[in-house]
Amino acid sequence: MRKIIFLFLFFSFLNPIFGGVKEDISKATTSYSNGKIREAISILDEILKNNPWHREALYWKGKCMESLGFDERAKMLWLEGLRQDPSYIPYMLALGNLHLKNREPDKALEYFKKILLKNPLEIQAHTGKAEAYLQKKQFTDVQISLDEALRIQPDSAKVFFLYGELYLAKKNPEEAKKFYLKAKEIDPEFP
Repeated sequence: MRKIIFLFLFFSFLNPIFGGVKEDISKATTSYSNGKIREAISILDEILKNNPWHREALYWKGKCMESLGFDERAKMLWLEGLRQDPSYIPYMLALGNLHLKNREPDKALEYFKKILLKNPLEIQAHTGKAEAYLQKKQFTDVQISLDEALRIQPDSAKVFFLYGELYLAKKNPEEAKKFYLKAKEIDPEFP
């Protein structure tokens, strides 16, 4: 009976600590989504003060830094997080997308391929690969990546949009238009 009481008290004590962090992450992501980046950073810094390797806090702080234009700082946070937790896919996605943004498709591909080794159904890695191959003008590889993404998620506006980008890059605007319209049909807000 003593053990049960001890365990109850122990977990009662821990719940506010861990529950509070979850709530703080939620507050930070809401602030981020509402454009209150500095407020989000302040919340995330509090979390990281108590747990410097909290993976969600590191990830979101990197997103905040990137949105403020501090790409190198974001990259540093995600790389450090990846050293601590090499299996955390959001770090790899963020790094891959950052390399895409900076027009470094080979570096982006490294991350997207690593993700797909861990989770072959990760749609964002397939579309990221397609975008990287598109930057490299490797149209056959773009097609393969998009076909795989479409197999996984047949109603993805992003996949159809990227098909449009592929056909536009291949100088076929009529075919591109069909895919752009399909993307808009699926999600009128995209892109």
